[in-house]
Amino acid sequence: MIRHHLDPALDGKLQHRWMRKHQNIKPEIMWSVFRRDFAPGFETILEEGITIGIYDVHNTLQNYVFRWLAIPWLQAELHAWVRR
Repeated sequence: MIRHHLDPALDGKLQHRWMRKHQNIKPEIMWSVFRRDFAPGFETILEEGITIGIYDVHNTLQNYVFRWLAIPWLQAELHAWVRR
């Protein structure tokens, strides 16, 4: 809601459509399972590079290399997780 309030490009657009009764339950369950099973391990892996100093978030070159390598890797891992 804050982003919707602060971004004029979103003015008049619906950010979330609340479903009645039981229609919203399955997506909410899948999001919960994703956050519980998939995300913490990968968040830990990515955070470790910052913690031990092999990745500097303020270095532009490292940022671009990270995006070039990590985004396709994460996307492949997400596809594998969804197919399981």
